[in-house]
Amino acid sequence: MKKNGWFIASGVLSILGAVGMGMLALIFLLAAATPGIINDPTITVDAKALVPAFIFLAVLMFAFMAVLIFCASVYLKNSSKTYEELHSSKKIVAAIVLSFLFGGVLIGVFGLIGYLTEPSPTTSASQTVETSNPDISSKLQQLKEMKDSGIISEEEFEEKKKDILNNF
Repeated sequence: MKKNGWFIASGVLSILGAVGMGMLALIFLLAAATPGIINDPTITVDAKALVPAFIFLAVLMFAFMAVLIFCASVYLKNSSKTYEELHSSKKIVAAIVLSFLFGGVLIGVFGLIGYLTEPSPTTSASQTVETSNPDISSKLQQLKEMKDSGIISEEEFEEKKKDILNNF
């Protein structure tokens, strides 16, 4: 099954956003724990008065971080699901909406594109050879049987296989 690259990109960006939010939360907690860290003489407000604001901002950043971790897990878990499975899941829609609200436009846009894009059917190389020219397929099968039975060596097999494919 082919992976949905848009969901993988959204998941990775969500993880990076969560790390950034966590770092901001830690900075705000550090500022709240050490109110004298801001030593700017132009600030006329008592540094201790800013502590509740820093704590509020830290809690807000932790909440944003939790939302982004949820979005990342939804995107990455659903990156290999089929188009039909995606459209029956409510978590994907929630992750896309939350991405726009809390994570940023780029994460939401990538998630939306991944949700709306129907994957193209994939075919293997052997399927395309068999459907395009059954004669080549049968020749390659006969050649493999000759190698397996010991009639020709591995080197002869590779050489003949190249000849058949080059004539294709």
